[in-house]
Amino acid sequence: MKQVLQNAHSGEISVAAVPAPQLMPGCALVRMAASVVSAGTETVRSRWQQNKGHREEWAAFAEAVQGLHQPPIAFEDIVCSTLATLRIDRAIATGERLDVDVRGFLEDAQRKNSNRDE
Repeated sequence: MKQVLQNAHSGEISVAAVPAPQLMPGCALVRMAASVVSAGTETVRSRWQQNKGHREEWAAFAEAVQGLHQPPIAFEDIVCSTLATLRIDRAIATGERLDVDVRGFLEDAQRKNSNRDE
C-alpha cells in the first residue's frame, strides 16, 4: 500500500510503499474507502497570529443554515465520521470487526423515522 509522508523538519512530501497494517490485540483496524490530501495552501505569519479559519468556518456555517450556500461539509460525511468513531470505540471494547456502512445506517434511520411518523 502507499502512504503520503511529510518530513517534519524540511516539509518535504513523498509517497512511500509501506506494509499493510496488521490487527493487534486491543486495537481497531479501519479500512478506508477514500481519503483526501490537503494541498496545504494556508500560510502562517507567526505562531501568535495564525489564521486558523474560525471566522470563515462560522460564516460558512451561518450562510448554510440560512440557505445561502451549501454546507461546507456534507451531512453524509459528518455521519460517516461520527459512525466510524463510534464503531472504532465499540471494536476496541469488544474485539469485534465492524463495518462502517453509512448508506445502510442512513436508510435504516430514515425507515425508522418514517415508521414513527405513521
